[in-house]
Amino acid sequence: GQIEPIYVRELVNDSEFNYEVLAGSRRWKACLSENIPLKAIIKNVSDEEAAIIQIKENEKVEISDYSKGMAFAKLQKDNKLSQDQLAEVVGCSKRKMQNFLSFDKISPDIWKAVSNMSKVSAKSAETIMHIANKSERHKAALIEIAEDIRKGAGNRRIVQLVDNILLGGKFEDL
Repeated sequence: GQIEPIYVRELVNDSEFNYEVLAGSRRWKACLSENIPLKAIIKNVSDEEAAIIQIKENEKVEISDYSKGMAFAKLQKDNKLSQDQLAEVVGCSKRKMQNFLSFDKISPDIWKAVSNMSKVSAKSAETIMHIANKSERHKAALIEIAEDIRKGAGNRRIVQLVDNILLGGKFEDL
């Protein structure tokens, strides 16, 4: 059975749905697929408060920096929370939040080449973003080292590998 309830809010002007799941969508889907009665806490909250509930719920689960960054960026884009508000709710510095938000500012071509971002740190994402914004050659070099990025190369290693490519191998395996 379901151990922890989900959080929902009532939808007033929606002819199709009565509630919106704020937190616990995986639990909701599991109960639905197993035909188990669903336990839910109904909270009538603003969009900003709903975003905070989602963030707090996700803190309980081990989520990659990439997933966190993309979720934070979506909240920011939807004008639900500012970067400063996000940092405060998450309990991190503004700088760390800026690193998380870097994931969303990186070309999809780079992420497609990396293919699995589970080992990419928020700090590395910021480094990748800055390098990619320099030129198309820099972006191409990042795509060339996608496997190293996928394996969790840190920001210094990423800079070294890109420099090695762009400078024609003048810095052998730094």
